[in-house]
This record gives sequence, structure tokens and C-alpha cells, in this order.
Amino acid sequence: MKRFLVIGDSDSLYLENLAGYLMERMDKWELATFTTGDKLLSWLEAGNKPDILLVSGDFPFNRLEEL
Repeated sequence: MKRFLVIGDSDSLYLENLAGYLMERMDKWELATFTTGDKLLSWLEAGNKPDILLVSGDFPFNRLEEL
């Protein structure tokens, strides 16, 4: 069974490099990445449930508490 990792970071270049690194090494994981809080929030509100939600400290996502 695959697990779902979701990463939110406003630095798109860092996020792209991190995602590439993780996908090469984590074959039992699905990965979704977001560079804006609104898109991440929409994804979560659509009923998607990550096993791990990793959000950087400076990510523009002020409604995390509501989830």
C-alpha cells in the first residue's frame, strides 16, 4: 500500500529538487507538492488525506489550524 506525502513550500526550485530526490528514493510513496497555500487548501478540502503533511515555516498557509 502506497503512502501519501504532501509538501508545501513557497520556494519552487527547492521544492522541485526535493521532490525529485524523494521520488528516486521513496518508491512506496505518492508525492504531491504545492507552492501556494490556496492550492494546498483546495486539495485538502476536496477530501484528500495525506499520511504526512510537510509545510515549511514561511509557507503562506494561515488556515492550517482549520484542517
